[in-house]
Amino acid sequence: MARFLCAVHAPDAAPLSYALVEVQNDEDTPTYAVRDLRRVSGDDAIQSVLNSLTSERQYVGQTVVVTSGGQASADAIHAVGPSAVAVTLGSGDADAHDVTAQVLVDTFERLYRDGAVDVPGSLDAASEAVDAIYSAADLEAAAPDSDRDADGDLDGASTTLAGTSVSGDGPSPTVVEQSGREANVSTEVIDAPLSRDEATALAVDARENRARIAADTGATVDLGDHEDVALALALAVWYGEASRDSLPQTDQADEANTKRTNRHNGRR
Repeated sequence: MARFLCAVHAPDAAPLSYALVEVQNDEDTPTYAVRDLRRVSGDDAIQSVLNSLTSERQYVGQTVVVTSGGQASADAIHAVGPSAVAVTLGSGDADAHDVTAQVLVDTFERLYRDGAVDVPGSLDAASEAVDAIYSAADLEAAAPDSDRDADGDLDGASTTLAGTSVSGDGPSPTVVEQSGREANVSTEVIDAPLSRDEATALAVDARENRARIAADTGATVDLGDHEDVALALALAVWYGEASRDSLPQTDQADEANTKRTNRHNGRR
């Protein structure tokens, strides 16, 4: 069954953009196919998001909405439509999922580079969003074994993204490096049986690698004029990874759990 994520970038509870993403192969190693990515504005911004969520039958009842801007943004969406998962960007808000823009950007870049994200060039904001993420991502840390030279240029390589060819003169702003897939496959041979501690450590490492979420280095990213669509796109992919082992926790879900507990304890 198809599953969809709609990530709304809404600082100050005012939506600026959204990304509608289909999560594929969810049971194993998920991939992400972007179905819609655009800017919204004005009094009809939230309604524009809702219109996208009802534009196709497959989206209805199969889409989890996640929004930046914290609980105020989630409340604004829920006031006229579905419940939403509240996320804040580096504010330390304990009442919402808190993540930095740097982690969003680097997580998206890592998965895109590994071929786990499909962003069709036919989407109006696709090149702008990928350009902004590419420019802000820590490529040296994310792809140390790439074909880049010391100046960060692709050395004699040729890559294509969204129908745009890139020569060895360096990457186009719309290109995110596609390298490193083979480097992710380990050929190490373990000669001796593993101890319990070693097996536990490997299991923890495997779980962390499975999440594919970039580490928080405390860096500050500058996404420029296309920050709105870039953050919506990156938020969708990051949340897809962050929620793989858990159900989405919206404010309304928390309230339902509280009411259920109160009923069980004989309270109303």
